Amino acid sequence: MIDETTKLCHNELEPMNMIADSEGCTWVDEYNTKTPTGFKEAYDIYVESGWQGLSFPPAYGGQGMPMSMALIQSEMIAAANWTWLMFPGLSKGAINTIYSHCTDELKEKWLPPLVSGEFTGTMCLTEPQVRTTLTSRRRGGAAAHPCHGLHPVPYPQPPTAAAAASTPFCFSAAPTLGK
Repeated sequence: MIDETTKLCHNELEPMNMIADSEGCTWVDEYNTKTPTGFKEAYDIYVESGWQGLSFPPAYGGQGMPMSMALIQSEMIAAANWTWLMFPGLSKGAINTIYSHCTDELKEKWLPPLVSGEFTGTMCLTEPQVRTTLTSRRRGGAAAHPCHGLHPVPYPQPPTAAAAASTPFCFSAAPTLGK
């Protein structure tokens, strides 16, 4: 695991730091944001390698490795490209929240696609300086605000940036790009 993570960090993640700093994210339209060059491809490598599920239970598609292995890997990735680490990191937060607080029915529905990397997690933060709320927007006929309890809401496309919300905590799960 350490050798393969070293390769990912050295060959894919670290070289993207300067690119990401110069490009940043690009707003495509009201539902889409393009990440810097290489981010999606690096995420695809990460997912294909099964890294998202490293320390999660096999019952949900994970590898069941000790959390210490995931922590070591996360530290290596953070040193290589902190910005990129937010993609799998936010998903891990959503996975842990669902695993710890949701019903078995919701776990069965949401954990396998999150653990596999097919879906990603995101967060919605209260940002008082932003004068919009997620409840003021709608996506594909479903309310865009997932904070009605701990019920993840699927989006037809992934949310791409933190947005103001009317609650201090919420999360969402969404299909990843190209899926």
